Amino acid sequence: MTSGNSTEQKINVIDEIRLYIDARYISASEASWRIFHYRLHDEKPDIQRLQVHLPDQQMVVFSDNEPLQEVLQLNNIHKTMLTEWFTANTIYPEARELTYSDFSTKWVWNKQRRQWTPRKHDILAQARHEARDYTLELSAEYLQNKALHHIQSILRQYGKDLRSFPCMPTPTMQLPLIYESHLIQEEQRYNILALAQKVNNDKSRLNPDQLFVFNTVMQAEFANWLQQLGEGHIQTVNQEEDIIRLPTNIVISSQDIQDLIDFVYTDLTAQYNNSDYLEKQ
Repeated sequence: MTSGNSTEQKINVIDEIRLYIDARYISASEASWRIFHYRLHDEKPDIQRLQVHLPDQQMVVFSDNEPLQEVLQLNNIHKTMLTEWFTANTIYPEARELTYSDFSTKWVWNKQRRQWTPRKHDILAQARHEARDYTLELSAEYLQNKALHHIQSILRQYGKDLRSFPCMPTPTMQLPLIYESHLIQEEQRYNILALAQKVNNDKSRLNPDQLFVFNTVMQAEFANWLQQLGEGHIQTVNQEEDIIRLPTNIVISSQDIQDLIDFVYTDLTAQYNNSDYLEKQ
C-alpha cells in the first residue's frame, strides 16, 4: 500500500518450522525404524574410495581455525592412499601381487598412521576368503560360537574344555565343521615336507643291506598301489548320487584307454614293479 511519499510494505513471514511440524506425518515404516533403532544410513558391502592424484597435488583437509603454516608442516600431510600404496610395494613382496583397485581386499588403510597394514585373518575375513565372497556377513551369534569352538579345540590339546571354567560360556549352536574325533584329527596332522626331509636324511645313513630292504619295501608298496589303481581309478563304492554323467562325445571308450596304456607302457607286464620305468614313461 502506497500513501503519498511514504511506502508501507506488508511482510509475510513464513515459519518453515511450524509448517514442517503441522504437516509432519510419520508412517508406520518410519515409526518402526526409529523404535528398533535401525541405522539411518548403511552401505553393504562397505565401499572405500581410493585417492588418485598427480605428484604433490593431493587434496588436504583441515579446519578453518588451523593456521596454514602449521598444516603444511604436518609430517603426514604428504602421505596418501596412493603414495603409501607405492611405499607398500617397495617394502612387501606380497603387496606387488595386487593392483591398486584390489589392494583394499587384503590391506587396510590406517587413518591415524596414514599407512596400509595387512588385514588380520579374523573369523569374518577367513570366511569371506573361503567363500570367495567379500560381501559375506556373519551374525554376532555365529561369530561368538565360532570363537568358542576355536577356544574349545585349543583347550582340548591340554586335556580341558570350556566346562572346566565355570565363567566361560559354551557354544549354543552346531557349526558346519565340527570335529567328531579330535584325537584322530590331531594324529593325522602330518607335516609332509618335514617327514619327507627326515626320510631323505635318514636314507643317506643306511648301509647297503638296509638300503636294499628299504627300496624293496617301497617298490612293493608302490606296486600294490598301482594294482589297486587298475584302469585309472581306485576301487570305491559306487553310489548313484556320486556319479557324474558325461556326454558320450567326450568320453574315452574302454578299448581306447587300453590302446593308450599299451602305447605308453610298451612293456608294462615285465616292468610293473620298476618305479624308475614307470616314472620315465
